[in-house]
Amino acid sequence: MTSRRKQLLVAGALVAAGLAIGLPLVLADEEHSPASRPEQPAATTPPGAQGSKAAERAFGRFSARCLAGNPQSGCSYAAAVLLGRLQQAEERASVRASNVERICSRAYPPARCSQKGEILSNLSALGRTLRGFATKVRDAYDVTPIFQPGPEQGGGGGPRTTLKGSVVTTDRTWVCNRPVQLDSVRVTITPDAPRHQGVGIRLDAGCTGTIESIQVSTAIGDGVDVHAASDLTIKGGSITCNGHGAEAHQDGVQATSGSNVVFRHVTIDCPTANNSGFFVNAIPGRPVVPHRILFLNGRIGPTMSSTVFIARHQTDSGVANSVLCPSRYSTFRTGPGARAVNRGNSFPATC
Repeated sequence: MTSRRKQLLVAGALVAAGLAIGLPLVLADEEHSPASRPEQPAATTPPGAQGSKAAERAFGRFSARCLAGNPQSGCSYAAAVLLGRLQQAEERASVRASNVERICSRAYPPARCSQKGEILSNLSALGRTLRGFATKVRDAYDVTPIFQPGPEQGGGGGPRTTLKGSVVTTDRTWVCNRPVQLDSVRVTITPDAPRHQGVGIRLDAGCTGTIESIQVSTAIGDGVDVHAASDLTIKGGSITCNGHGAEAHQDGVQATSGSNVVFRHVTIDCPTANNSGFFVNAIPGRPVVPHRILFLNGRIGPTMSSTVFIARHQTDSGVANSVLCPSRYSTFRTGPGARAVNRGNSFPATC
């Protein structure tokens, strides 16, 4: 009788601060008796051991940059990304441990199951290491973890369930990084909020779906930051700025990436914004530009600079069928060579 062999590779990856962690485990499942099973070479590196050492190196680099001396710029964002990846890696390690238990409980387990105890011990140790690093990051940075998108968005994580209901938070940026079907999101950022929590809402990779209403009030930074969100519609609400941080470059809405993100029936009232009420432009040097970031059927009040600023590095973005109040320098500003959506808008002399 011809035997059939299948090999199952249980592997995972954690990328934190430019790091890749692999946990290779090959399990051969053969439909014949143990006596007829061919010998398999022993593993040279215990599964999970390499992951722990690599995680230590990654955390060491983050620690040197963001936990010692004067933290460099961008550490809050780096902490949020690292926390998300640490949590994802811990979840994957747990899934792999369950898979090992399941595969090695078969009537004819693969030969590598002789190392089951060592494999599970290493995965458990990796989990403890990841949790320890996450605790140290949270002690220094009060940020919401940013998760990588699932396979449907081109990332490495598993599919994520749709978030429903309502969100309410104070002095903490709400980060959207998963499919949503929300009734409302209410975020209040007071002058007492940590500086790295100055933005009201961040629309990140994986954020897609609908939000019926947003209510954002910020006294430090932007009302809403659009990053890598896609196919998202906000159907109503308001964004209010009643102050800004000393170093803030404040916008009511700032879009530096993302695609097909639409704000409908939203009122932006940001008299303290020192850049714009609605701003769209890619971060210089980034290969991906915002595409179809639109503000429709709403109202944007005056700011300290521009009411609307649609710069060159974007496509099919802008404002339509909205009331645009005059600001200090310009009402509808475009960058050199920019092609912006500007149709059906009204421009009252005063607001």
